[in-house]
Amino acid sequence: MRVLDVERFDLRVRGASSKRQFHSIDGFVISLQQHFDSTVRQIPRVPVDSFRRSARGREHPEADALHAAADEYPPRHDHETLIIAAHGTVRRMPRIGSTNHGESRLRMLRVTRRGDRHDPKELSVSFRFEGEFAAAFREGRADGLPPGEALKNLVHRAAREHGSCEIEEFGLAICDRILKEYPAITRARAEISERAWARLDAGGRAQGQAFLAGSPEVKTTAVTSNGRQIAVVSGLDALNVMRTSGFAPRNPAAEDDGRHDGLQRLLVGELSARWTYSSPDVTFRPYRQGVRAAIVETFAWHSGRSVHHTLYAIADVVLATYQEIADVTLRFHERPYRPADLFSTGMENPDDLFVSVEEPLGVVEVKVERDVT
Repeated sequence: MRVLDVERFDLRVRGASSKRQFHSIDGFVISLQQHFDSTVRQIPRVPVDSFRRSARGREHPEADALHAAADEYPPRHDHETLIIAAHGTVRRMPRIGSTNHGESRLRMLRVTRRGDRHDPKELSVSFRFEGEFAAAFREGRADGLPPGEALKNLVHRAAREHGSCEIEEFGLAICDRILKEYPAITRARAEISERAWARLDAGGRAQGQAFLAGSPEVKTTAVTSNGRQIAVVSGLDALNVMRTSGFAPRNPAAEDDGRHDGLQRLLVGELSARWTYSSPDVTFRPYRQGVRAAIVETFAWHSGRSVHHTLYAIADVVLATYQEIADVTLRFHERPYRPADLFSTGMENPDDLFVSVEEPLGVVEVKVERDVT
């Protein structure tokens, strides 16, 4: 009888094979004329990163992976920010470009009481801030991120203390508070609008404690601050204006052509304005009153050839009057009216009756900046 030269290979444990006397020779037997060692060749090169193309977390391998002991585990390190696709390739997670957070439409009514005279202000505040809050998006951690309820309380406290002032000062107070109370915030922006209430006239006298809803005109401001630099932009919206005459000819050569006078019969629309202060250290109330007066008076007196011509004239007057204003942006939404056609009724219409045209609506916007050259 011939006895084969055999070697046993045990798959049940890592590392060296179990002792022969304790295990039977079954399961996995390799018959060799020469010993098993003769088939093991030298490793051509030491692996550098055997997990690079693996779907597991990246780990630092041993210098020679075959020499690891059975009770030794390869060292791990913090996993990188990677996304592993289904086909096994690895790519880095996209970088967050910018973020902002905040609250909007915080509406409140602030009443300033001076004896029997009360002054109401209907305010609406929208608040945004920026900072290092990428972890809130990537990992769901809100470290240093102020909750919405805290922001509302902060705005309400500022309204109680500064709501009776101009809305620009109110916005400055909000930004200053949020930057001081939350160091993780790097930039804050407060947008505030104010609607007017008119005193009710009863018995020929203006009442000190009774009011009617005012015009749709709205005061606005936007204050942006990073703690070192402050930008203040004031404005007004929904200023409804109309001109029925006083327009200059569109083309001066058409004045004596005998066919038409070149005059626009009617101009109705909604005017909005924004102006930027070169410094926040100004008295905002007289500036707002003066800018509004310049807008209204220039619209009334200027013999413009077009809406574009009139808007530029308004901006020119504002910049010439107030050196602390760096630029002016004006927008005009025209509400078109056309003379009614009464020909079928046998009546003439000498531009007395106009009908509204729903669409299209004309929009003209211009930003005029101060020439610093």
